[in-house]
Amino acid sequence: MKRKQFLSIFLAAAFALIAIVPVFAAGSSYFPDVSSDAWYAEGVHWAADEGIVKGYPDGSFGVGRDCTWAEAVIMLWRAAGSKNIGDGSSDSDRAWAWLERQSGYYTGLAKGNTPISRIEFVWLLYAALGDLADMSCELPFTDVDFSASPDADSYDMALRWVFKKGIMQGYSGTLFCPDVILKREQVVTVLRRCFGGDMKYEITRKSVPLAPGSAESMGDLELVFLDGVTEIPYVEVGTVEEFLESICNMLSYVEYQKQEYELTVTKDGDRVVFMRENDFPMVLDYDSDTITFMDYDAFLRTTSDGNIIDVISTSGFDFDGNPSYFKILDSTSERYGRALTLDLGAYGLHMIREGDEYYIPLQTVCDMLMTPLGLPIAYNGEGIFFGQPAGASAETYYSVPAGERSPALALFTYKELCFLMDTMYGLKDQHGIRSFAEEYQMIVGMQEALLSQDPAVADEALSRLTMFYLDDLHSGFNANSYLEGPDRKWTPKFGASVGNMLDSMTRVYLARNAAYPNGVPGYEEVDDTAFITFDSFTNDRSKDYYTTAPGKDETDTIGLMLYSFAQITRKGSPVKNVVMDLSNNGGGAAQAAAFVIGMFLGEGSISIRNTLTDALITENFRSDMNLDRVFD
Repeated sequence: MKRKQFLSIFLAAAFALIAIVPVFAAGSSYFPDVSSDAWYAEGVHWAADEGIVKGYPDGSFGVGRDCTWAEAVIMLWRAAGSKNIGDGSSDSDRAWAWLERQSGYYTGLAKGNTPISRIEFVWLLYAALGDLADMSCELPFTDVDFSASPDADSYDMALRWVFKKGIMQGYSGTLFCPDVILKREQVVTVLRRCFGGDMKYEITRKSVPLAPGSAESMGDLELVFLDGVTEIPYVEVGTVEEFLESICNMLSYVEYQKQEYELTVTKDGDRVVFMRENDFPMVLDYDSDTITFMDYDAFLRTTSDGNIIDVISTSGFDFDGNPSYFKILDSTSERYGRALTLDLGAYGLHMIREGDEYYIPLQTVCDMLMTPLGLPIAYNGEGIFFGQPAGASAETYYSVPAGERSPALALFTYKELCFLMDTMYGLKDQHGIRSFAEEYQMIVGMQEALLSQDPAVADEALSRLTMFYLDDLHSGFNANSYLEGPDRKWTPKFGASVGNMLDSMTRVYLARNAAYPNGVPGYEEVDDTAFITFDSFTNDRSKDYYTTAPGKDETDTIGLMLYSFAQITRKGSPVKNVVMDLSNNGGGAAQAAAFVIGMFLGEGSISIRNTLTDALITENFRSDMNLDRVFD
């Protein structure tokens, strides 16, 4: 079903109305109008102890008073941890900004001091907290009919969520009384159910294959699903530990030193600590929904003594300890990054604790821990895929039935996208983007499309975001959603930079084909000039050129450069000039590019700064051009 924008955008008048909201501040004093044996006393006392409410200037809590929208939003924001969102200077500004971010395309509410009804508070809770909604839940209420409302889908989804979670029930078995105004004591009682440890999740598990469709089996991964939503997988922290260790040890290329990536996981209340063997930790705080790194880059690097940001991704040695292809020079310098805290909760993303079990969304694990290692993962409901599915892997990826995205999946992926872009996109300053979550998608008018349940609409929006609006020649749309299927139902649109690059490459391609109908050779000599031509930087790690010399038809960049060097420097060579033709080159592997730099400059140098952490490295190196393992 199509989800609709719920209510109108903030009005300036709404904030003026909030001025008469009662004082909310930390404190544990209780109220003369709250009897200790009242049914709501426990909720009121909890809210006071947590700093969610203090009461009115006369010292009363306000038992029996209608709760307003302004009060409800601020109490909910405080209960969720008082996230510092937006540029507002007051609690009310920050609370409304937080609600707008939490609820995706739901915008602010011009309600001010209007009393809040039961169904409106249901929506408010769902908009802020309801990532997961099992729409198969049947409602018993006979007095709920949203058919005349333009927001019927949103109300229906929110009510199913709170009912299944046991957050709010009806007045009787069949009556919900949606239009009844809530009292302040009722609101804090419900908030306690959400945030006081009473809310439970229905947990289901499923083991799925890793890399299905690939030549070699990689085993299975156990996934966890919450409240019957099977499109959004979570993983237990023990699974994350095993998965990271396995992947990072696979990516390590210094086996001759017997170095291993090892993690020790410690659970302590709401905190889980992943400690590396290099003494750099990652701390998951399940109370605040935050992930903290003492040094993000040091935690992620696959070996203990590797460079903090390893652009070339090599130690300079093969598995037997022999010098190989590169020599990393002693002049290489690095600067460690600053401590980093990632606030998932500020984006409406949640890590879930159920007793001694700790869960985290698989997509968050991918975005923060796998993609930076060059190994993004994707889930299609039946298996886990590494990188962009291709060949037999792609056939398997798209073998599941296509269809609409559920409302829960649409909202979750939007929040995760905003979190990922705010965290990982390094060119925000160049684009003048302060926050993807708060302003950017609103500016380009893409929120509704990115939140669409139609996967083709969402895919096209993601393509336009990366290739038209960002237009940076590195951000791109690689593959359709499995729910759309492999056949694209829309036409890509490119920005000026991408469009000009494609136009230029097309002109060069056509001109070359006219001159070389059988294809351009990688290496060619014309009189006293050698031409080296390749259209992407590639690095085939399966080839060992120390045992098998590259031939004239070599397509791998490192192999082509080695062959070219051997021809240029052969005895009796007529070559006096060397031209490297990159006029149709679209980029590629950093290691291959580094090898080319080393060949042409003798001593290569690459400097990289991580804009997220400010870690910095200048990596200096030489390339072994004649394969004698002497870097001269």
